[in-house]
Amino acid sequence: MISMKCRIIFALLLTLIAGSVLGLRLHADDKIKEGFATTTAGVRIHYLQSGDASSSSALVLIPGWRLPAFLWNEQLAKFALTNRVVAIDPRSQGESTKTADGNTPESRGRDLHEALAQLKISKCVLVGWSQGAQDVAAYLQQFGTDSVAGIVLVDSPVSYGPSEVDAHKEFSKAILSNVSIYANHPQEFSEGMVQSLFRKPHPDLDLPSIVKSTLETPTNTGIAMLISDIFGADRRPALAKLDKPALVVASGSSPLLDVQKEMAASTPGAKLVVIDGTAHAVFVDDPADFDAALQSFLQSLPGWSAAHQATAEANSRVDENFNAKLIFSTHRERRANNVLSITRMNLKDISFAHRLRDNGAPRAYISQQKQEGPGAKFKARERTRQVRPQPGQHLKTARKLQGINVRN
Repeated sequence: MISMKCRIIFALLLTLIAGSVLGLRLHADDKIKEGFATTTAGVRIHYLQSGDASSSSALVLIPGWRLPAFLWNEQLAKFALTNRVVAIDPRSQGESTKTADGNTPESRGRDLHEALAQLKISKCVLVGWSQGAQDVAAYLQQFGTDSVAGIVLVDSPVSYGPSEVDAHKEFSKAILSNVSIYANHPQEFSEGMVQSLFRKPHPDLDLPSIVKSTLETPTNTGIAMLISDIFGADRRPALAKLDKPALVVASGSSPLLDVQKEMAASTPGAKLVVIDGTAHAVFVDDPADFDAALQSFLQSLPGWSAAHQATAEANSRVDENFNAKLIFSTHRERRANNVLSITRMNLKDISFAHRLRDNGAPRAYISQQKQEGPGAKFKARERTRQVRPQPGQHLKTARKLQGINVRN
């Protein structure tokens, strides 16, 4: 029989160990941070960030009309190993400040400029999706390309301004006719819009949260944004004089695919990638092809790949250390869940642990325990032997032991 005191001790032990393992797992998943940058006008710009926050260069992701920064989560995780990555909630979207005025690409371009300065980002690759493409063009028109290493425009041509009505009549008619539907039925309109973004099923995607985020933009503000984005200004001159590399990524089903092809052809040095089988949210529907195109573009930028290789190697070492800690924590959890029995550590894990020990991983200690007579309790020896990385010796010793106890 186990005394009540022992039961309490075992329960506490299990709680502590479970908490330790959970903490490590949360650390593994908690690679995306968030914060706010405040402009001189008092607008708080919400952002998500991953990778090396001390880097002065960054991959900057800008979402579409009324859509949240967290749609870029896959890219925030994917590119964090080799880049500092920042996804922006533009003003009046997501968790950023909602304003009655200044809801134009030009104002958002200024907000972006101030946010990058506060985040100490002096060199960036700007990735604009849908409305975000207008923001990128407006940024270039106002601030030039000194701080820009390259741009990526995702499934949207930049606006023709007022001449859009004549240049793309059917598209303009569709936009203007939808304004009244959105004004009168914002909930239903937003639900339909969000569903139309994706062609493939995404069971892990929280569509209600996306819809909820779109509705955080006041309807009148949303209308003002839409009109100024598409009909407010001709932003093509910013691309015509672009002196930095550009990538255009288009959905094969885009109604404006031909216009995007024309834009890529008229932009100096631009490359076009068309991804079939996707809807408007190309990077969500086919993240593998989108990420491959973006990665190839980043690697082609002068000096960008070399500057981020050291970050990749450093992060790789951190991941190795974390994996080693997780191995040991998993074994501690297994030992605690079966306190009255002895669990053997896989010999391959022991060998792996020794190889990582000098990189900062916790050391493995193996304690011999034995059973004293039939039905007797296990008693841990007071003498604890450390398995040392002498060639072949630790495997020989481990085979002789009846059990293990892993300690930091």
